[in-house]
Amino acid sequence: MSPAPMLRFSAEQLPAALTMFRQALDKVETAAFNAKRNRVMPMARDQVSGDVAAVTSYKVTSGDGSVFGAMDGYLDQLKSIVEQLENAARQYNISDQASAGQFKGGSVA
Repeated sequence: MSPAPMLRFSAEQLPAALTMFRQALDKVETAAFNAKRNRVMPMARDQVSGDVAAVTSYKVTSGDGSVFGAMDGYLDQLKSIVEQLENAARQYNISDQASAGQFKGGSVA
């Protein structure tokens, strides 16, 4: 896997960036959870439809290039970004309240 591009934020941008990445993480976690609950079902009750559903399910859920693998990789990247932003916010003593206010167009006091 190639390294992710470097994201850079100023201290003033941290609260809004942290809020946006947390929201993205929440949405992707929900989508991944819902996707993993669903399976590809046969279109009909014949053997061919069952075989197609089984092969498609395998490609979606496992193996190289699976959809679930891609979603898990994306989740890992988002979690890493949120963690890095949280560490930076702690370093700059930026609180979660400031983060919420900054995102809504407020300012950090």
